[in-house]
Amino acid sequence: MTEATRELPLSRPWIDDREEELVLEVLRSGRLSLGPWIERFEEEIAERVGAPFAAAVSSGTAGLHMLCHLAGLGPGDEVITSPLSFVASANCFILEGALPVFADVDPSTLNMDPAAVEAAITPRTKAIVAVDMFGYPSELDELRTIAAPHDLTLIEDSCEALGARYKGRPLGSHGTDAVFAFYPNKQMTAGEGGVVVTHSKDVRDQVVSLRNQGRSYGEGSWFNHVRVGFNYRWTDVQAAIALAQLEKLDRILELRADAAARYAQLLDSIDGIETPRSDDADHQRSWFVYVVTLAAEIDRARVMESLRRDGVATAEYIPCIHLQPYMREQYGFGEGLCPVAEGIAARTLALPFYTQIDADDQVRAAEPFTTKDGSTIRELHHTELQSLAEAMLEAGHSTQRHYHRDTEEIYFVLEGAGDLEVDGTAQRVGAGDAALIPPGAWHEIRASTSLRFLCSCAPPYLHDDTFFE
Repeated sequence: MTEATRELPLSRPWIDDREEELVLEVLRSGRLSLGPWIERFEEEIAERVGAPFAAAVSSGTAGLHMLCHLAGLGPGDEVITSPLSFVASANCFILEGALPVFADVDPSTLNMDPAAVEAAITPRTKAIVAVDMFGYPSELDELRTIAAPHDLTLIEDSCEALGARYKGRPLGSHGTDAVFAFYPNKQMTAGEGGVVVTHSKDVRDQVVSLRNQGRSYGEGSWFNHVRVGFNYRWTDVQAAIALAQLEKLDRILELRADAAARYAQLLDSIDGIETPRSDDADHQRSWFVYVVTLAAEIDRARVMESLRRDGVATAEYIPCIHLQPYMREQYGFGEGLCPVAEGIAARTLALPFYTQIDADDQVRAAEPFTTKDGSTIRELHHTELQSLAEAMLEAGHSTQRHYHRDTEEIYFVLEGAGDLEVDGTAQRVGAGDAALIPPGAWHEIRASTSLRFLCSCAPPYLHDDTFFE
């Protein structure tokens, strides 16, 4: 990456004059916490998602934790959740002493497979934490049907899914207690924060009490604490930011859907790249991140290295919870527990994605997967003895870009004459020439289709009798 290369971040919030205006109003009011802005936000977000009640809290994790606390979870209890999520989906009940049980995921939706959830239930199971992964709604009706006969509490971790719809209705409107989050990479943000949405006034009142050290807001003095609680309070400053974001949420969701559609157009036709699952009649995604799944033969680390070298941020999205170091140490989890989730987690990466991402920046982010003429970039190893010529002819383009990285130099034995370009340096090659590609680095290789590559090999094995027909 050159000094002139502009960094392309993984995420960026959309903040404008309206957020500044409302924050200034709060600052000038002198009431920075436990004030009317929080109540106003709670009313508006509840209406937005179709839930009667909402309670704003300091984070999505805080909201999930309090719902687990209210479910009465404790030591010896088991809770089923997804292995493919942020660690908070398990930490929320581990904090209450409950044991994590992981149900493998559906390879298409990346949400828990209901059949795996049902198979994981034991006499000690007390709850299910369902994750709407990457904004795609989980199979809520099936999970409720599974939970009901066992009297299991179902909690919906919708922290990545504000604005998503399940069977035509917003997440949060289906009667299951749910939590949304407002970290800066989410659809809307308040810097930090979360909200519990519920159809139970009792749950709402208990969350409001628990978030402020178990304080009672009914009878008694200001310092009347009726239960052990937490400091999970939110601030009116954050509520002001969230209200401004809520005003433009429809536009946010629209722009993010447009950005996702542009990525799909850029990447859908490329071999070895699987784009996120499309919506169907029952599931409408709210776009949180844009995560692609690479074919098993593609070296993810090298793709990410290429992106970062060009100033494009990327990340593994997302490692399995049960393979995190503390999970291995505390519970003895290891590879093989959830093979579908593990296989996905080893092959996924996130591309830059945010509300106001520029279309040209998306083209730039997709560049390592495509050439300028739309053909696939192929990574070549001499040990595979791949024919560059075949790759070019199959793609049907006059030039094709390839990357080669190996510990030894590689030679291509040529038939015919034409132009070969390595890292921008052109050379004219003729029949019988051996073109040298240096070792130990990435190289961009372009060649005219008039060249016929007979074989590829490492020295001193220059055989011209290996053909790729």
